[in-house]
Amino acid sequence: MKNIYKYISRIEIKSYQYFKDGKSIPISYYPFFFIKGLLNLIESLIRNISGPFGLIIRRFYYRLVFKKIGKDVLIDIGVVFSAPQNIACGNRVWFDTYSIINCPMSDVSIGNEVHIGPYCYLGGKKKITLKNFTALTTGSKIFSGSTNIPLKKNLILNPMIIKQPYENHCLNDAEVLLEENAVVLANCTIAPGVVMGKGSMLLPNSFLNKSTENYSIHVGVPAKPIATRL
Repeated sequence: MKNIYKYISRIEIKSYQYFKDGKSIPISYYPFFFIKGLLNLIESLIRNISGPFGLIIRRFYYRLVFKKIGKDVLIDIGVVFSAPQNIACGNRVWFDTYSIINCPMSDVSIGNEVHIGPYCYLGGKKKITLKNFTALTTGSKIFSGSTNIPLKKNLILNPMIIKQPYENHCLNDAEVLLEENAVVLANCTIAPGVVMGKGSMLLPNSFLNKSTENYSIHVGVPAKPIATRL
């Protein structure tokens, strides 16, 4: 099953590039879109099964698809994986209700005893790593891909704009790493390229665009260090 997902993902990425370049998508790709549609239908059905049976069937299905999945993994109701074949997680990981892991072009690596809270989002073009004992609280977001501020003569890019010659200068793509026991509290946003140090905390409603020291506490927009854990 993993290999099917991987192959179809490569077709989807190539198709998007054709679309972005303003070219026609090859007709030979369309059967793979049909297969992906069937897989999406299966996922949409099992995604919304509540209770213990839902937890069991989702764990069974994604065990066939994830790059790696450990023991006692909880995938709650409404969780969306855009590319589950790129996800590796350890033991005792909880993907809480309606979280989204959007990683069609990159990997997401999750350690042991990690909680991704309700309505959280992880996504981007570069790898996101959550080490052991990390946590994201309700509504927090991690982006490993974004955009820089361009000169006014250039467009601010979005995925529907046909490729521009200056595109690479406008993109802000970089890996994000949460070291062991780093914790992000409610409604925070983490920008590309950030490394949260071991045991550091990001307090609610903050925007973090700089890396943090071990055991530091940050808050604000943009987030600033206010203390160190004793």
